[in-house]
Amino acid sequence: MKTKTLSILFQMAIWILYVLLPVFVVPQPSSIFQNNTSYLTLYVVVCLFSIGFFYFNYYFVIPRYYFTKKTLAIIFANIIYLFLTVVVLKVMIYGFNLNEEGIQRPVFLSGFFIRFIILFAISFGLRINKRLKLIETQKKEAELIALKARLNPHFLFNILNDIYGQALIKSDTTHESIAKLSALMRYVISECNTEKVAFESEIRYMKNYIELQKLRLTEKTIVNFEITGSMENIQIQPLLFIPFIENAFKYGVSNEKKSSIDIVFAIENRCIYFSVSNRIFYSLDNYHESNNIGIETSTKRLDTLFKNQYKLDIVEKEKEYKINLKINLNA
Repeated sequence: MKTKTLSILFQMAIWILYVLLPVFVVPQPSSIFQNNTSYLTLYVVVCLFSIGFFYFNYYFVIPRYYFTKKTLAIIFANIIYLFLTVVVLKVMIYGFNLNEEGIQRPVFLSGFFIRFIILFAISFGLRINKRLKLIETQKKEAELIALKARLNPHFLFNILNDIYGQALIKSDTTHESIAKLSALMRYVISECNTEKVAFESEIRYMKNYIELQKLRLTEKTIVNFEITGSMENIQIQPLLFIPFIENAFKYGVSNEKKSSIDIVFAIENRCIYFSVSNRIFYSLDNYHESNNIGIETSTKRLDTLFKNQYKLDIVEKEKEYKINLKINLNA
């Protein structure tokens, strides 16, 4: 509502300037208005018709006919508008019995058609620019849907594999795993279709995922999950962090050697600082080949959503792997 009000006020300021500027630029226009208020009335009517011409093209003619490639309809609609404008002005001129010489001054009608041509060009440019922005927004939304669709099945497929393994050995934790998987799927289906979710919900989702993973881990793996700062009133796009956490569990867990996965969130001044670190227990070549797909997909999504408002650092040292991500939500 505030943005709409500011837009209206800005347009009003532009049109006031549009009406008053010629009066001050053209020599001695005020004397004309003072001697005969009919000239002032005529000038105001010319301005109102030209402003109406701008909105007529911006909201009706260009969207309805240009984008459907009906060029003749655009020409015809504008000719009709200009014809009606000229008819009204002629009626006023004869009705007020105005001096033709005074009317031909630049402040009145000598620049009549130039004024309308300029306003048509401006309305056309603004409408095309708005159309391009809409197309760009729709493209981004399509990319996000495609990226989320690419992430979610991969994620669920890995969990189902884990539950299948538990079922084969008739683990006592199989029913608990299925219950947690149900909670995860409910979140993906019910909440992830929205553009943003409460950050608390996203954290709850990640905790459920971690708890599900813990059911298959041995005592050799320690998972540290830490959150600092207030999550109140923080909204975030869903499933941003889970690919990085999933990779940590995929490559940073060993049943033979001690390992740890450290996941840290810090919220400060509407900035989210996220890090996840783990050891790598597999061949680095195989790790890079598989991991790069998830990192590339996640990076594309971050680029689409935040552009220059995020920073992603990947730190790799021997067989230690760490992701540092900062997202600025103030923009």
